[in-house]
Amino acid sequence: RVVIDVEFDPLFHMGTILGKVFHDLNGNGVQDPGEKGIRNVRIGTEQGMVVYTDKYGRYHLPAVTPGRHVVKVDWHSLPQGTRFITEESYLVKITEGLLAKVNFAVQLPENDIPLEYQDTLVASVIQELDRIDPELAIDMDPGLLRMGEGVLERDVVFYLKTNYGPV
Repeated sequence: RVVIDVEFDPLFHMGTILGKVFHDLNGNGVQDPGEKGIRNVRIGTEQGMVVYTDKYGRYHLPAVTPGRHVVKVDWHSLPQGTRFITEESYLVKITEGLLAKVNFAVQLPENDIPLEYQDTLVASVIQELDRIDPELAIDMDPGLLRMGEGVLERDVVFYLKTNYGPV
């Protein structure tokens, strides 16, 4: 009589869910050129796995047990006024050793940041259900910066107004 021990290997016995959350400008549900990913979006499953998207809107959930699972975007991690183009949650079937892809298309509300600065100026606020709506206002004096000979003509003072802790 021979006894064989079979060891569990996550690479071949578990699955992986990967995908993106992106700003779907034309509302077609597909990420077209120029439609950027959204950072810091919270993604969760019914098993309690939670991840956040990276700066390109990408995420992955490793070592998912085979079977059917719910993958859902936490809409509290998106700006107020965001509209879902695709579903907010999906039921996905995981097969041993394979990848499953789940993308989420949303339309973000208009923002006041000038278009030429939207790639470099990023402000993210992540809040939970039991928190108050965060408020952040930034002002500066002078309101217009001028440069002369490679330096600013005068010192700049920034004023921050917030309701979520000392700055």
